This record gives sequence, C-alpha cells and structure tokens, in this order.
Amino acid sequence: MTKPKQSAEAAPVYVTLLDELSATGCAADYPAPETEVVNVWKIACDGGEGALGHPRIWIAIPQDEGVADCGYCDKRYINENFIEKLKG
Repeated sequence: MTKPKQSAEAAPVYVTLLDELSATGCAADYPAPETEVVNVWKIACDGGEGALGHPRIWIAIPQDEGVADCGYCDKRYINENFIEKLKG
C-alpha cells in the first residue's frame, strides 16, 4: 500500500511550528498568551478559569532572571524589579 504524496503546502501546521522553533532555538521567542507583573518571587497559578483552569501549581521566579512561565497555561510572570531590564 502506498501513501498518497503530499505537497509542501499540505504539511501539518505543527511541523511548521516545530521547524520555526528549531530555527530560532527556543519557544521564548514567541509571546506569552498572558503576562502578569508581580511583586513576589513565588506565585500560585491555577489557570484562572475555575473548572476550566488547571491544577494549582507554585512557580518560583528565578531572582537572576525575573521571569517564569506556567507549564500548563504558558502565562508569564515578571517580577516588578525586572520590568526596566526586560524593556531595554
């Protein structure tokens, strides 16, 4: 049984996304769906949508980077001390 040939235009979207990630080196080049500036170094994230959210997890923001992302919903938390450093 032979598989039908697919043109390059019919390539699945996820393959294209993976190719882009490989070309840039990391997913951090893409914007987070939501960003929150906080004044703490440890924050709880539950997706914020009640039953449609995700399990509550605690995220520690590294003090040398000032930024951390939720592994479930990709929400980005930025410590207020790093706002100016990240803009520049």
